[in-house]
Amino acid sequence: SYDRADLSMVKKIRNRLDELGFKVWYDSAEGNQKKSSVAAKAAVIENSEVFLYCMSSTYNDSEVCFAEANYAHQLKKPMIPLMCEKDFTCHGWLGFLLGTKLWYGICYANDKVAFNETIDQIASVLYQITSHKKKGGSSDATMLSQEAIDYATICGTGEMLPSYDEPEATDA
Repeated sequence: SYDRADLSMVKKIRNRLDELGFKVWYDSAEGNQKKSSVAAKAAVIENSEVFLYCMSSTYNDSEVCFAEANYAHQLKKPMIPLMCEKDFTCHGWLGFLLGTKLWYGICYANDKVAFNETIDQIASVLYQITSHKKKGGSSDATMLSQEAIDYATICGTGEMLPSYDEPEATDA
């Protein structure tokens, strides 16, 4: 779960988890494209093994993000918080949800090596709490039910790890 302001970070997270063999769904609608419906998002949350949420000030202010996180919490899904904004302190509903949980500081990984190491730490937790089992240098990833994937795709623009290479941002 993420706010659109954090889409660039979410794509990087998703790509690294893909490299590690995990299946990740996210609402890929950008710009004026149609967003995935609430029913599609609910189906994905219901059929997911774990709920990762990307915390930031815009996430904290989003009613949609609140609804997604609240639903995952209601379903008692394992929830892994990822901090996507430096020096942000959760407050309100997000502070309540986070409580004393430890979060992963994705935003503090200043280079590709540090970023990959942080995602590898998250993957270690995912291997323990999901059906994804690490084998050698890769993992066997079970998938969301095909019905949930199809429903989400039909209802919106959700993606299951499309192949693309995101160019690295450069300072000009």
